[in-house]
Amino acid sequence: RNTIAIFTKAGRQFDFGTPDALTPSTASATPTTRYQTRDVAPETMGNRLYFVGVRGCESQLLEYFYDDLALSSDGNDITQHVPGLLPEEITSICGSENTSTLYVLAGSGDKMYVHQSYWAGPRQRQQSAWSVFDFDDSYTIFDAVMLADRMYLLTKTANIWFIERMPLIDENIDCHYDDIDNTPPTITEPFKVKLDRRFYKESGSGTFSVTNQRTEYNLGVQTPGSTINKAFVLLTGEERDIVFWSGTTVGVSGDTSAVDVILGNAYEMSVELSRQFHRGQRGELLLKPGFSIDEIVVAHQNTGEYAVTGIRDEDSNPVTTGPITYSASNFGIVEYGTKVFKEMRGDASMTTIYIRSSTARPVTINGVQYIGTPKDGLN
Repeated sequence: RNTIAIFTKAGRQFDFGTPDALTPSTASATPTTRYQTRDVAPETMGNRLYFVGVRGCESQLLEYFYDDLALSSDGNDITQHVPGLLPEEITSICGSENTSTLYVLAGSGDKMYVHQSYWAGPRQRQQSAWSVFDFDDSYTIFDAVMLADRMYLLTKTANIWFIERMPLIDENIDCHYDDIDNTPPTITEPFKVKLDRRFYKESGSGTFSVTNQRTEYNLGVQTPGSTINKAFVLLTGEERDIVFWSGTTVGVSGDTSAVDVILGNAYEMSVELSRQFHRGQRGELLLKPGFSIDEIVVAHQNTGEYAVTGIRDEDSNPVTTGPITYSASNFGIVEYGTKVFKEMRGDASMTTIYIRSSTARPVTINGVQYIGTPKDGLN
């Protein structure tokens, strides 16, 4: 639309424009919706406008459709099915039309709320899903903007400011490059290495210190331990700790001066599985008497090391299994297989299962099967 959306502190929204040339005599402001909103800049995606509304001590995300023929008088609350998700303080929102995804940055700076939609037509949303990116507490995001299919973040860690880039879709390995000098690397990755803030260092670029038993690299930027902590050796798939930080120099344990390495920040991947409940013969959900978990079978493919953790409501001590074993001859990747975990026994409705990994290898879970025993009285 060739109009301007106006938001007022009084909780009214207006459509400002004119069908002809915009002049003082032809311009008009037409009331559209009436919502109390947060002081957050709206975001447009295609023919949709998104803005943050007020719902008590929390926030809601409202969706307004543009129409060239008629003005709409209401907005869809796309957080209606997840009450309490968005906090009161919201910093900014940005969206990617290519992936139909919205990103909402919370005031705490270490959480990003993500909404994805699947559209079958201009106004036919068939799927609406929310998720949360929960960053480390030492990591603060101040703002985010979208350029094409990449998000650029203004962040701060250990009192150092960064501008970081986050791809929104899986990129081919060949198009990864060092953000510092924009030079495509000659290093070939066996798979997409799961390290943030990657630096590609070729053989001969590091200096080994016999005295300190470490290989030092000059990264060109200041990198304290909270921003970069792991090295991945391309030749063997081995992971080594970064043990030294001084200005723009970091040191990797052992001698890696004669091999290609990728330096970066390792993070923990954690997936929380939905709690399981028994269903009756007609498919209805049965909360009681429920069933007990005997074992969990996890199917994986092209996967590195991971562990399964179960936490029961009545027990504060988590039960952790794994990690799965893998073949070092294949860069630590298992092509396919299943793993049975029998330590998770307990009431399925009172047990939360997590799959976690903190290595630089990818983890791909194809499926999870719960095998259990019905409790007494259950058909």
